Amino acid sequence: MTDDDSIKINLGKFGQFFKRKQKEEARLEKEREKIEEKIESGQEELSGLKKKEQEIIEKEIKLEKEKIHVLQKERKTLSRESVSVNFRNAKKFLVKYQIPILLLLIIILQVIPNAGYLPWGGIWMRMQTQDLPLLDGSAKSAVYAQYKQQITQQISQQYPHLPDASKKKLVDDNFQELLEKEGKTIDSQVVQVAEEFKKQFRYSANGVQYTYMPDIDPYYYLRFARNIVEKGHAYDELKDGMPWDTHMKAPLGSKFSFHMHN
Repeated sequence: MTDDDSIKINLGKFGQFFKRKQKEEARLEKEREKIEEKIESGQEELSGLKKKEQEIIEKEIKLEKEKIHVLQKERKTLSRESVSVNFRNAKKFLVKYQIPILLLLIIILQVIPNAGYLPWGGIWMRMQTQDLPLLDGSAKSAVYAQYKQQITQQISQQYPHLPDASKKKLVDDNFQELLEKEGKTIDSQVVQVAEEFKKQFRYSANGVQYTYMPDIDPYYYLRFARNIVEKGHAYDELKDGMPWDTHMKAPLGSKFSFHMHN
């Protein structure tokens, strides 16, 4: 066998090897394409599943919102019905017990402060004379004025040529400083002075202190009440068979005429 024959044989084998390689590569390429197709198909399927999942989530959210809206609407309806029912019940109660409620309201109005001029608070106004609260304010003003007068005298001695406006400010500042330091002592003095003021409007009976009644009318009707308790009738005595008031138009007196206070 010559060298040329040997080369031809080798070339033939290489050609066969190359052909087998091409076939193998073609087969592998087809398999790769099939795998890629499956991957793409899987990705599309996965994308579709995700899309369906998102649609389901959105539907669930929509249903929850609708449910919440329905519940809120029902709650508002129930609330309105409850208010309506309560209003009707309150109206029935007021109509049924209107007279006792009116009487109770009148009594309550009598004890409400009226600032001295409003058309209610009659009892409150008359009870002011029991503890005499206005005298507490008068006592406070008197004690404060005494301390300010002392401070003014001291400042006038120290600064005789000081203008009145500056002197007043200095007095106020010194008085405030005094209140901060001796506030408890000054408050106790106010209480003592208030009690002294109130003693002038009080009397003692059987060891108990009472406040004088505020005007003439209470004494007028107190006499009638005492007569009823002690004598069994409101007038003072009988004169010629006629009820007689010995205190009105004294010393002659006058015919008894009793009427309730309006």
